[in-house]
Amino acid sequence: MPSLQEKLLTGVEIATETQGKEFFSEDDSRWGETLTGEDSPTGRPIIFINDEKLRNAGAKNFRKKMVALESIHRLKDVEPERYQRLFDAAVSSPEYMAWAQESYQRALDDKKLPETRDFEPWHRASRFDQVIGGFLMAGDKDIPTAKGWTRDLPFGEPFKQELRLLEQELGFRKPKVSPTQ
Repeated sequence: MPSLQEKLLTGVEIATETQGKEFFSEDDSRWGETLTGEDSPTGRPIIFINDEKLRNAGAKNFRKKMVALESIHRLKDVEPERYQRLFDAAVSSPEYMAWAQESYQRALDDKKLPETRDFEPWHRASRFDQVIGGFLMAGDKDIPTAKGWTRDLPFGEPFKQELRLLEQELGFRKPKVSPTQ
């Protein structure tokens, strides 16, 4: 039986470093991008990693981790029941929802690339998956965007419990963090 990570990557094309360089502009703010459906140039899910940006930020040993992080975008399609449990646990947490609203306001106020979607589509398409990845890679020295994430952020306990289960199945971390994190 395939692991969850194998399921998330089944049928996914991983763009080469050259393809990534062609995909991302020089001043692109994204570290990675997953395109699916009509957004994908191939019609199949494709993961692009901004290798140059990561390397310029001093990242090492990042490609496999970035692919794993980007594959989280496929969870809603691959295991919709698990995705819904995670989502329900998050939105039932007042701490998490206040944090999500603050993040949304910052996205609206962004001078360079202001958010144009309403909260719900933005949250489902952008923020929620980012928060899952932030929890899974919190503090990882190989991922520049993970450095600012900690497990002390306002996830809310029910959501943290679901995230820990996901983390365990994905095998993202060795059990070196305390059980409360």
